[in-house]
Amino acid sequence: MKYCEHLNKRHLSTSLIALAGALAAPAMAQQSGSLEEIVVTAEHREVSLQDTQISISAFSADAIQELGISNGLDIFGHAPNVNVQEYQGGRSGLSFSIRGIVNAETLITFDPGVSVYMDNVLLAKNVGSQLDVAELERIEILRGPQGTLYGRNTMGGAVNYITRKPVSEFEGRVQATAGSYGQADLRGMVNVPLLGSDTGMGELNLRVSAATLNRDGIQDNDYKAPGVPDELGTVDRNVGLLHLQWAPTENLSVLYTYDITRVDEIPMVPWTTFTSDVVAGPLLAPYIVDDESDYPEDGLWDETNNVAETDVDGHALNISWDLSDTMKLQSISGYREMTNTGAAGTDGSPLAVFSTFDKQEFESFSQEFRLVGSAMDSQLEYTAGLFYWDEDGDVYNTIKVFGGPGPSNAVAKYSNESWAVYTQVTYHLTERLNITGGARYTEEDRSMSKATLAGYSADSPIFYDDYVKLPGVGDSIFPKADDTFDNSSWLLSVGYDWTDDIMTYAKISTGFQSGGFNVRDTRPDTFVEGFDDETLTSYEIGVKSEWANRFIVNAAAFFGDYSDKQVNVFDPESLGNVRQNADVEIYGVELEVLAQLTEHWQMGLGYGYLDKEYTKFNDLQGNDVSDSTNFTYAPDNTANGHVAYEHPLDLGTLKARVDWSYRDDMNFLAAKPEPNSSDAFHLFNARVSLDDIDGPGDTTMRVSLWGKNLADEGYWTSGVNVLGSFGFAFNLWGVPRTYGADLEILF
Repeated sequence: MKYCEHLNKRHLSTSLIALAGALAAPAMAQQSGSLEEIVVTAEHREVSLQDTQISISAFSADAIQELGISNGLDIFGHAPNVNVQEYQGGRSGLSFSIRGIVNAETLITFDPGVSVYMDNVLLAKNVGSQLDVAELERIEILRGPQGTLYGRNTMGGAVNYITRKPVSEFEGRVQATAGSYGQADLRGMVNVPLLGSDTGMGELNLRVSAATLNRDGIQDNDYKAPGVPDELGTVDRNVGLLHLQWAPTENLSVLYTYDITRVDEIPMVPWTTFTSDVVAGPLLAPYIVDDESDYPEDGLWDETNNVAETDVDGHALNISWDLSDTMKLQSISGYREMTNTGAAGTDGSPLAVFSTFDKQEFESFSQEFRLVGSAMDSQLEYTAGLFYWDEDGDVYNTIKVFGGPGPSNAVAKYSNESWAVYTQVTYHLTERLNITGGARYTEEDRSMSKATLAGYSADSPIFYDDYVKLPGVGDSIFPKADDTFDNSSWLLSVGYDWTDDIMTYAKISTGFQSGGFNVRDTRPDTFVEGFDDETLTSYEIGVKSEWANRFIVNAAAFFGDYSDKQVNVFDPESLGNVRQNADVEIYGVELEVLAQLTEHWQMGLGYGYLDKEYTKFNDLQGNDVSDSTNFTYAPDNTANGHVAYEHPLDLGTLKARVDWSYRDDMNFLAAKPEPNSSDAFHLFNARVSLDDIDGPGDTTMRVSLWGKNLADEGYWTSGVNVLGSFGFAFNLWGVPRTYGADLEILF
């Protein structure tokens, strides 16, 4: 059947396009001089990235190795219109910004603008999310709303971490890394088959991977006093991942997963970058570092307790049952716990002017049932799902100003419960024309109890339930806030295969994120009122094309109509945030090009552009502030490129790669003017490896030399402006130049 033959060629080929949407990821084909191919599972079925009507960036296992990716922060600079920023203050977290949609809030009471998943289980919070996954097989970044495919609300997009699963053969790996600033990492993996298929009990395989990551500080502290750290910006984390997979029959698989992260570090601290003549400005003026490109390698910090302690434990159970050759039912259960304690000074001086101290805990349970299949000889493909989510958390959030309590200090506890049903169906009208439709309904119940810390003077953290039992604190307790949010969203997409190698699509999709309550709000009335839910209607056209199996050109253009966008407006007087809703329009493009120039040389390029505009934004007094409000963490231009070389030698395979990335000017706070916004900058990374070296016995080895931020570019990753109220602004720098060597042994 000609139609089925076409689908087999386009959708079921055994070796599919090895392109990462940013085109930074594919490995170079050996010998053939053509592009290797990769499968993505963004739509919950194995399909060529070139056949998906989604703007995707994917990173294969080889690319993860070559780029030195260990956690989400390492993705920064390798995908257009994707920005990743690390949290300050010891919160061991990061936030993704995709197409200008981001939530950079550092408290767990706020939901991210981009959903992050590990093996289909939602990692719901930005805080504590800087996880170093011990063994990654692939990373996929999906741009735009994905609610008709994924369990959780997915406004800006989704980031999927896919780990390596057990296999039926014994194998292992050990990798040691030595680098600058005393970096000393050790990673290991072992895969053990416990039961074979011939036992009559089904296959049972175990895969365990672990890593210990260590680095001295990257900033020296010249302030000497008992208990004051000599260095800041250390790395001290241990991670582990366990998979136990049982396949009692050919049609049934049960996978239990446990992941663990332990972080105990001294975080980097921000520096004062601007001062004024009020309050602390004259005191901090001698400590200014006002040149963003001048990375401060040493300084004087006070005795503020700088702490980044994070414990994460995750359990997941994935049951997959092939009901037939064309239908699969999955049950995905997840339970996660996180505790984070973060404390840091924020003024970059030996004076106790400004510091933060948080403790946050949450636990979550998720359950998803998903049915994936096809019918009518694959003319019809469908996905349907039911999702349930339940979470509870506690927050202790404080700021000290000149050693005294800040006006927004608070404790809170919250509870969120959500359920959703979703479906997406693709129908192939002809051999080349297809149409996709999707729908989703979501309902969420949210509640929060809060109290200011007016009646609490101790330095040790306390949570809400214990605080409200203290005598004399009744006036500091806010009324309880609760609300229910619901939404119906949908997707419609049309795709056309002009040839076997050129596909275009046009789609409309909608997204939703519920409203909620702001623990930083200093007024009881506005706290209870909360903020509204936000919705997005996204229009997108795209083309995916491959030429002579040596060149790939993919492009997408989009327009996002954002209603009631949740905007954090920093209040420099109360040092709290007011969360307000605004209407926004976002335009943009993404271009991705990959060229296999010769058998040995490969080149890739990615470019993203954003044009953002507030069409309606009123402050609390009703004034139109559309023209005086920044878009945060959403640079106009992003770009990346790489050149890679590969050549077989008698000793092994020589691989060399140079990566370049560019990020345009970027704002950190909504209010204008913002003198401490970040300027545009370029970063360069490189790696040279000798791979496939024959080792003793049946082992093979890989030796690599690498460097990151080779030009030692100074750049800011976050910033706060309290010039008018406290007399200074401060910024946190990114990591300076680092370099090192890896030795890996596989057996």
